[in-house]
Amino acid sequence: MKFKEYYLIDAIIIPTESHIEVAENALKEIQPMLDKSVIWRGFGTKTTQPVIEIVNDRETFRGKHTLSKRSSMVEILDSIGVKQPIFATTDRDMTKLFGGGQVSVLLPIEPYEVYSSPLVNDLGVKTKEIDELPENKQNEAIDEVVSSYIKDIIPNKELIYDAKRYKLIHVSQILFVNKKSRYNKIHSLEEVKTYTDVAALLQDYISFLNWIKKSKELD
Repeated sequence: MKFKEYYLIDAIIIPTESHIEVAENALKEIQPMLDKSVIWRGFGTKTTQPVIEIVNDRETFRGKHTLSKRSSMVEILDSIGVKQPIFATTDRDMTKLFGGGQVSVLLPIEPYEVYSSPLVNDLGVKTKEIDELPENKQNEAIDEVVSSYIKDIIPNKELIYDAKRYKLIHVSQILFVNKKSRYNKIHSLEEVKTYTDVAALLQDYISFLNWIKKSKELD
């Protein structure tokens, strides 16, 4: 089985009707996650939507790791039980390792599982190191990494979500719009710590766009 069947993720952006509608839907879906620390993901997009929905598709390669004849990542993901990996982190500065591009907040859609390891900051780097070991040392190294993974979130480590669908909330884009409003509560990325902060950001965005919409209707 080829490596890309595991790790290579393509994005299908789900069409949406309006900026306000997608923000309102995200605000509803975020409620169970309030007070939890924000999960960040880097991802390049060409949309003006504040929120996009992504479907995992392994047919197109989006990874940047050099493939070896034997990729230990395949074995590790398979052994952990991850079928549709989404790489993310609680550390916003680490997002360049997990997708690059625009820094966004991850909103996973049920059903999903999340895994992390105290030994792994970047599975791509870790598996490259393993693949460069003598062949008689690789199995031991793989077993050590596999056994270190838990179904939980370890702060400031790489997180691997296993999910078919997820949403990305483009915080910087929303902040850019909200700065034109005198009532916005969140003013910078540094203030976004929990999903409660993201909810406040979305609420300000929705209120501001509704105000603009109403103003135009009155003209």
